[in-house]
Amino acid sequence: MLVQATRWVLSYPRTASLPNNTDGFLLAHQQMRAALLTMFKDIQRQRRIRQERLQRCSACSEALKQTMRHLKRRQCPLRVAVCNALLRTSGVVYLYGPSGVGKTTAVERHWGPERVFCPTIKPFDGNDFIFDGLDINRHSVIFIDEIRPQYFEGSSDLEATLLRLLNGNSFLINTKHQSHVYVDWAQRLIVVLAGHASPEEYSPDFQRRLRNENNVAIEMDHDIEECHGECQPVPDGAYAAAADDEPDNGMY
Repeated sequence: MLVQATRWVLSYPRTASLPNNTDGFLLAHQQMRAALLTMFKDIQRQRRIRQERLQRCSACSEALKQTMRHLKRRQCPLRVAVCNALLRTSGVVYLYGPSGVGKTTAVERHWGPERVFCPTIKPFDGNDFIFDGLDINRHSVIFIDEIRPQYFEGSSDLEATLLRLLNGNSFLINTKHQSHVYVDWAQRLIVVLAGHASPEEYSPDFQRRLRNENNVAIEMDHDIEECHGECQPVPDGAYAAAADDEPDNGMY
């Protein structure tokens, strides 16, 4: 059993590797791989001394089973696709699916709360986002949760702001003492949007911008924390909706 487990984890070097030393979300791949190999070596060393006793050791068997279950969760194709999308340094990532599948958790675990900026909606009219406090030298992600197709109906400031983010256009940040216009932010930050609706339910302007090669949409249809690696692989590449021949109105 130990030999089979070790061969199993060694056969997945791609997902067990660590592409980014600061990436805590993927760190578990390497940690669990190292833990299993250490367990294998320790038990093999002890087995030579107490072989008969270890063959009946239920604690060792249960620890190995727990490690294998955790490793299989880390092999979830959807989890790997989300990790790869969040590794990018620019562009837009749209994560959509039902509540409780780990959209917000994935972003926070990957980057850490201190590197994620969440703009708020104006409290009085609710017609625009507030970006006060954003610092491109400190933050790595602009994360907007619970977006919905209604934001893109009409000509609201919410729609204008979201389309400017999708385009990578400059926007205004108000601080206590001055206003600052971020122009080159798109080369230093990524935008992560999370919602329940599929891209087809949004306006043509939103769908057109998601088809950009720097943007990607991923459907999270199940909880990546409870997956045992048996789900279907997620296709690579950006959102591939049906081509829309309607010209861009160039409003934003």
